[in-house]
Amino acid sequence: MTVIKNDYISVNKYTRPGSKLASVKGIVLHWTANAGGTAKNHKTFFGNGGGSRYAGAHIFVDKTEALCIVPLNEVCYHANESTCRIKKLFGKVGNYQGNANVTTIGVEMCVEKNGTIHKDTIDRTVNVVTELCKKFGLDDGDLYRHYDITGKNCPAPWVTKPSEWAKFKDAVQAKLKGKANTSTTNKTTSIGTITKVSADKEELVVDGYWGAATTKRLQKVLGVTVDGVLGKATIRAIQKKVSADPDGILGKETIKGMQKRFNTPVDGIISKPSTMVKAMQRKLNNNKF
Repeated sequence: MTVIKNDYISVNKYTRPGSKLASVKGIVLHWTANAGGTAKNHKTFFGNGGGSRYAGAHIFVDKTEALCIVPLNEVCYHANESTCRIKKLFGKVGNYQGNANVTTIGVEMCVEKNGTIHKDTIDRTVNVVTELCKKFGLDDGDLYRHYDITGKNCPAPWVTKPSEWAKFKDAVQAKLKGKANTSTTNKTTSIGTITKVSADKEELVVDGYWGAATTKRLQKVLGVTVDGVLGKATIRAIQKKVSADPDGILGKETIKGMQKRFNTPVDGIISKPSTMVKAMQRKLNNNKF
């Protein structure tokens, strides 16, 4: 059963132009920054032209409901105040080009009177985004903050505290995989990477620690020798993917390239645990890098 209620606004040049999306390559998360405004309030505001500003989103979520106010196959003006920073999201519809608005769905989380996002709103947004991922064949690696797209401080709580953004993506990933109905056990490799063993396959636990098991899965996905050792051949394969100098050294610029690829904070440091490693582990579990 869907958690999204369709309640479309009328076509208008400011908030529902009526143009068709070029494709759906990602989902962009926002917060309204409008203390006390509900999903219905925002539907009314954008239905009345949004103050004659080119703005809006497809779906607004609050602690009681999720309203889709623009059809999911249409363009919304939700992430275009500056140049798109994610190359794979560049798109074109007519003369409107180079913009994530034509390749993504915008989801806005409503804000409580005290300026916070209610836990129920976040939980409902997890369900909304999971449903969208299933509908469009996406996964947690296709989720973006507005901040990731243009640099805007949105959703501000997740820009200030990236760990909360990582928790949100983890929750979506868990929903996408569903609860295991087969017995599982845990095992630890010799250098501390934990893997989960199920009846049908072995998965990396998304724990943010880069050990031998993570390296082996990475090597398999990259198509290099699988030995669990992070040597020059493996690092060069990574560098090729992130357009870094292929010197075979896992240095700061290569790490920054990886962090950009996985849409995590960019500081050139692999912390323990690492948000970037978590994002990579999630991708590797889907045989992607």
